Amino acid sequence: MIKVHVPRKNLAEGLGHVERVVPSRSSNPNLSLVRLSLHEDSLSLSGSNLDSDLEVVIPADVSAEGSYAIPAQVFAQIVRALPGEMVELEFREHELELSSGSYATKLQLAETG
Repeated sequence: MIKVHVPRKNLAEGLGHVERVVPSRSSNPNLSLVRLSLHEDSLSLSGSNLDSDLEVVIPADVSAEGSYAIPAQVFAQIVRALPGEMVELEFREHELELSSGSYATKLQLAETG
């Protein structure tokens, strides 16, 4: 399990930028995903629509490195509605547990293979 702590405002702003590039509907389901790359002191969010690629790097407290993908629109909607100032992301094998303030939920991570 990998844990990430990031300010909600920074995560929401970064997702907002990436979400503009990621198509909401596509014949290629991988294009509707946001990729999350975990580094020692940052979280990278990236997306593509085949014409444009965008990567946003956000300072974060990250317990280990890794790379994951999740549906962009669902993730962005949840992050924007979170009640707390800080967001905790717990990455497991096929699942992301997201919590902030009094709210917690689990989302399925996408297969990227």
